[in-house]
Amino acid sequence: MKKLLLFVCAIVISATSFAQDIVLDFTTNEKWGLPVGSGAGLKEEKTFFDGTYSITLAASNAYYFNTQGYLMLGKKGSTLTFSAFKSAVTKIEVVGTSSASTAVKQNIFAVNGDETVAVSTETTGAKDVTNSYAIDSKYQAAGTIYQLQVTSEHNTQITKINIYFAGSLTAPKFSIKGGVFYETQKVELTAEAGKIYYSIDGVNYNEYKSAITVDQTTTISAYAEKDGKKSAISSETYQMAKTYAGLDDLLKETPTTEGWPVIVPIKDEEIDDFATNASGNVNGVFLTRKVGEKNLELYANGVPSHWMIGDLLSGTCKGVYKDYNGQPEIALVNWNDITNGTAPTPIGGLETFENGDFETWVNNLPKSWKSACTASNATLEQSTDAHGGSYAVNVKCNASSNVRLAFKEMKLPAGWYAVKFYAKTNSATQDASQVRPGYVPVVDGKAGTYKYDEYVDVNNKGWTEVSYTFELPEETIICLVVMNPKTSDKATACDVLIDDYSITTTTDIKAINEVQSAKHDIIYNVQGVRVNEGYRGIVLRQGKKYIKQ
Repeated sequence: MKKLLLFVCAIVISATSFAQDIVLDFTTNEKWGLPVGSGAGLKEEKTFFDGTYSITLAASNAYYFNTQGYLMLGKKGSTLTFSAFKSAVTKIEVVGTSSASTAVKQNIFAVNGDETVAVSTETTGAKDVTNSYAIDSKYQAAGTIYQLQVTSEHNTQITKINIYFAGSLTAPKFSIKGGVFYETQKVELTAEAGKIYYSIDGVNYNEYKSAITVDQTTTISAYAEKDGKKSAISSETYQMAKTYAGLDDLLKETPTTEGWPVIVPIKDEEIDDFATNASGNVNGVFLTRKVGEKNLELYANGVPSHWMIGDLLSGTCKGVYKDYNGQPEIALVNWNDITNGTAPTPIGGLETFENGDFETWVNNLPKSWKSACTASNATLEQSTDAHGGSYAVNVKCNASSNVRLAFKEMKLPAGWYAVKFYAKTNSATQDASQVRPGYVPVVDGKAGTYKYDEYVDVNNKGWTEVSYTFELPEETIICLVVMNPKTSDKATACDVLIDDYSITTTTDIKAINEVQSAKHDIIYNVQGVRVNEGYRGIVLRQGKKYIKQ
């Protein structure tokens, strides 16, 4: 790795009485001018200057300023090199973040030409900690060049770096770290020695005697003083949420990339759709309420699994109102303050099954055919090539992975259920493919093990009727699904059309024969899953139960 030479220019220490310590602040990028965001991250060695002090960065992966207020530096072998100091350095502190790695290893090294030597004890973890590096007495001399190195295959996140000189006072500590807050805070200050003086305007300092009440956005600065000596100034910024009377007032303001914390009540705001991440997990809801041409998103993991499109939400939104890649959103702290007032029973049974004919579409999606869990992972399109009525749904294929059309969660009692729908391939060049009907239990909002029937051949020459039955041994929350399979030895990926989906229930096992009349040679186990002739145990054939040995 390229090392800095000892002739890197020395930092000129300010002549003010606060010059005994240095605080390098990376919670803002206004002065440093670091590359912003991972897309602009750099690897090559480059020096940055905040107007008083300079640092030189180099990374094996990337370094950049994260707009959440910290310097990202990673991974193993990445370095932050300080210019030479004119005073003897006894200690260096590196302040992490709440989102930093708990495994990242770091240490301070002295640099001499192409050689480096560790001058402190390696630390592990940067999450919510201030790592302190006591400098070996042999390497405390003025003019020594120090370097922070990442020594493990992890990224480190840095908000501040504190430099302590021989004979200096330690800057005051804050009982509460700065950040975003939605309630009034009581901030206490402590120091290892001397009296503490604080300011809320950065100019006028008063002696600290009791906890400071923070009920509006405030930056508190403080220093310690003893025997005519003063410590460095330490500071924390507390950003208090702005309260709005309602969404009408909030949406008069245009969201920004960084955004600002808000507290805003909502009343009967309708869910228009669910938001998902790259893994298909639901992490937000889109409201019918719009900001310009975009639906407002309430974003946070842990969306209640029983919520459905069309439900009405009420409560208090606490979070950051911002523009995330063009999408207006309130990044919620959590969902605890939001309630669903649509119905006393949020998950219904068969009485809630609707739109099996795919005639009703909302925002280019068939109403009710969207689950809150990961059961819904297919791209859906409206098609006028319908089995009945005006529309069918086109389920887009993926050659490398199975995709699913899924109905929203339903809570069904124990019993037997019969499903029927119609399918055909949606391709002029590929005349045949397959579909696979089934369902999946949903537990704590997460899809469980999928229960599928056999693959059914479909083609582009006409609609194929697909039917199957299954039994629920106990009351269960499920999503009905239709798999559009990937390319394999069992199937060839192709877009497929689905229409006129229906589900009925029966307690009479013989009634299943009516659904399976065209499949008189097919046998099922007691769970309703199709099995082959080699299966042994209790089976169903033509609606009759018997033991197959």
